Amino acid sequence: MIEHDELLTETPISFGWKTTMANKLFFMIFSIVILALIILQFFLESIRIPFYPGINQNAVNFIFNYATAFYIYSTIHLGSLSIGLKFIEDKPVSLFSDLFVSIQTIVINFIATIFFTFIISVPIAIATAIAIYNTEALFLFLLAIIASFILALKYQFYPYVIVDLGVNPIQALKISSIITKNNKLEVFLLHLILVFVNIIGLLCFGIGLLFTIPISVLSCSYQYAQLRGVAIGKVDSYNEPLNAEGQV
Repeated sequence: MIEHDELLTETPISFGWKTTMANKLFFMIFSIVILALIILQFFLESIRIPFYPGINQNAVNFIFNYATAFYIYSTIHLGSLSIGLKFIEDKPVSLFSDLFVSIQTIVINFIATIFFTFIISVPIAIATAIAIYNTEALFLFLLAIIASFILALKYQFYPYVIVDLGVNPIQALKISSIITKNNKLEVFLLHLILVFVNIIGLLCFGIGLLFTIPISVLSCSYQYAQLRGVAIGKVDSYNEPLNAEGQV
């Protein structure tokens, strides 16, 4: 757990750039592994389970593809966060042991993702239900999309909280909402900047991604650590439920 939040005074992009440049070889290998996992997922999607009598092959293939995709995505996402947070804490980092997080962490994140998806889908679901009776509800749909986007920003740090603090899905979502309170624009702007950074990396014959991917991972992890320190302050544990003020 990050303890020295008062020391996080750099901008996220600055920290991401400096740390990546100071550890070029590590992050080049890191990016290659991430890209290899993505390619592996595309390969696995082409695999078809052999036909067995009495088994719905389409259902089995769907479950197989979804399970492998989620595991690989979780490994990339949660493992990257683990590595990013360790660099912020200035702790020793092992690429493979830190990248491949525990099954328990993946399961907790999976449950939290279900809750997260449900939460951000509610405005659009309500707008859809109203549109059934009112075909001129385009403006309502636009409001619903905006509301869902704001909710996504509000709760987006739940994977960071799970990796950092090891809390349950509900606590992770609650802590994320505390962290992003009054900071949603700042979070959105960083994501927007990183989109352009990675587009530039892609345009450099794709080679630039070897550096823009770790810069993105480190920048987002650093922003999480900064906002968490400002919103909650230094505490020893988040394993207790938080009250409305963000205190244990």
